Amino acid sequence: MASNISQLAARYLNACRKQEVLPNSSVLSSFLKVKHQKSHAEQCCLNIIIDQLKSSDFPPLIDLLSMSSLSEIDAVDVCQNSSYILLDGEYVLSLLRAVNQKLRMIDLVDSSSWKDVLEIEDKEVICQAKNYHLLRHI
Repeated sequence: MASNISQLAARYLNACRKQEVLPNSSVLSSFLKVKHQKSHAEQCCLNIIIDQLKSSDFPPLIDLLSMSSLSEIDAVDVCQNSSYILLDGEYVLSLLRAVNQKLRMIDLVDSSSWKDVLEIEDKEVICQAKNYHLLRHI
């Protein structure tokens, strides 16, 4: 089973090559964590921390998640830890759509830029738990 996670990571590396971007170390680290979880018979959750991504990191990740069944992953959590990172909401929305039914949690720092994304997400993306944790920073 761990080899399926390795294949997923290899497909991510191939997607990066096709997009001509360097693989993101945070994404690769998340795949390693999932591989460890799988080898210990734990629930396999891919944790995507969006403030560790640049705009150029999104297309290969979205491509991978869109074309993969993700059968070896039980859930995907999308988190933001800092309000100082500004990302294109369309990339985040595309990421949420790509994850689709595996999406377990969305943890975003509350800002006006996420308001539209969340309103669209409520209408279009199927989410297992719809667990939105919005932090308010003054």
